[in-house]
Amino acid sequence: MICPELSKTLKPQRVDISRYTYLHPTGQRLIAGWFERAWQTRDYQAEDRFEAFIFAWFAVNGWAACVADVDQDRAYIDALMHDQAIHAKFSQLLAVPGSTFAASAREFAQLLPIFEVKSLRQRGILQLDSGERQAAINRYLTAGATRFEPQCWKRHVDAGEQVPLDWPHTLTTLYRVRCNLFHGEKAAHSEMDQRVVSVAFRTLVHFFRTAGYL
Repeated sequence: MICPELSKTLKPQRVDISRYTYLHPTGQRLIAGWFERAWQTRDYQAEDRFEAFIFAWFAVNGWAACVADVDQDRAYIDALMHDQAIHAKFSQLLAVPGSTFAASAREFAQLLPIFEVKSLRQRGILQLDSGERQAAINRYLTAGATRFEPQCWKRHVDAGEQVPLDWPHTLTTLYRVRCNLFHGEKAAHSEMDQRVVSVAFRTLVHFFRTAGYL
């Protein structure tokens, strides 16, 4: 069951993976080309991952809009989040011993929550990366930050629970990294440092490649 804080619609669009198969060849070439450009950099150093993440997301955005048959980001995120086949594929791949995807997804989960940079900046509490993720999280929470992904993170933590490592929680948090980066927040700070982007990038591309979607 998806945490209620994550879902934005009561009736998400149905995902049909086969729609991508029937996409016009020009569209397929564009999407595949963006993804391959990102995939070829998967072993590069962390400082080279900003542009790679952008190209990977271009591909995911095009693929997701196609298979969900919607154009708005929030609509396709909700559609993907509710798709049981993708959810099951994520869990299946996470259980593969020694896989790069599983290692990346687990490392990404250790970085949560990812805060909305715009709200941190507006509050005047945006900090440079200190090298210690938990210290940055504690500073932001103490300063009153409330906008982060996954939005259910604090409820789980307050209840003494682990945030579920699953497709909905991972997808919504990857989208937060995307928004921080795409909205011009590439400066050196805790929510867009090299480690955050690098681990998010590896999680994203290894999932979509290993799952066979892109």
